[in-house]
Order: sequence, then structure tokens, then C-alpha cells
Amino acid sequence: MDLNNNEQYYCQVLNNLASLCSRSEKCEQDAIDYLTKKGLSQNECNRALNFLIENNYINNERYVEAFVKDKQRFSKWGTKKIAMALLQKKISKSLIENAIADFAELNESDIIYEQVEKKAKSIKDNIYSKEARAKLLRFCASRGYSIEKSFVAINRLLEKYNN
Repeated sequence: MDLNNNEQYYCQVLNNLASLCSRSEKCEQDAIDYLTKKGLSQNECNRALNFLIENNYINNERYVEAFVKDKQRFSKWGTKKIAMALLQKKISKSLIENAIADFAELNESDIIYEQVEKKAKSIKDNIYSKEARAKLLRFCASRGYSIEKSFVAINRLLEKYNN
């Protein structure tokens, strides 16, 4: 009887996770975290994960592509922050590098400039002061943009204010 209830619980958890995966992209680590939180054993987790992958509920490539697009488009994250978030989800470096390479083709410079311009409006210091530039640089770093691209965007903004 206990074995039957355990199998029933496993099926219920698997169905719930499959439903979640149908509504939004999940990676393998998200699924493992969910299954572990629900108290499934390692064997049950592996069995469920294999089922989800075989039936295309979970696909890390598809997940990475959606994650990069969403974080770039809606959160305005830079490549470094996106890569770190994906590494935390235990996504392979090769998948991350491919996604970042596709992302780099987009015009990240314009996105950085828009974000720097928006942030500059909220800074009370003189925009030309070292403190203001340091705040803008820290802001860019927190968003995951490279220092080089950040400096270019900040200098572009200063030139705009200069003219």
C-alpha cells in the first residue's frame, strides 16, 4: 500500500512539473530543485528528469535562448550577468557561449547607452564629476556590462551633455 501511494505521489509531482514546464521554460536544474523540494529520491528525480527531457518538456538549449532574450529585452542585463546566472543554473559553458555570441550580435551598445542615460537623470551629482561617473560605472557593472562598453556609453552621454 505504501509503495502504491509513493508511486501515486511521484506521478502527481511529475504531472505538476510537466504542467509548469508547459507554461514556461525550465532548465534541468530547475526541475531537479523542484523534485528535490517535493521530497523525491535521487532515482525518482532522475527518472522524472529523463521523462521530461525525452518528451521535450525540458530542453536546455531552448531554455538558454529564452533566458537570454528575456533578460536582455526586459531586464536589460549585460552578457556577464546573463552568463553568471546561467552558470548558477548549471548550464554548460558551451551553451552559454553560443547564446552569448548570438546576443553579442545585437546592438548592446545602444542598450547600455539608454540605461546610462536613464540612470544619469537620477544622479544628483554634477554629471561631469568623478562621483557621478563612478556611480554610472558601478551601475553598468551591476547590470553585467563590460567596462569597455560602459566607458564608451558614459563618454557618449557626456559628449551629448557637452553639446
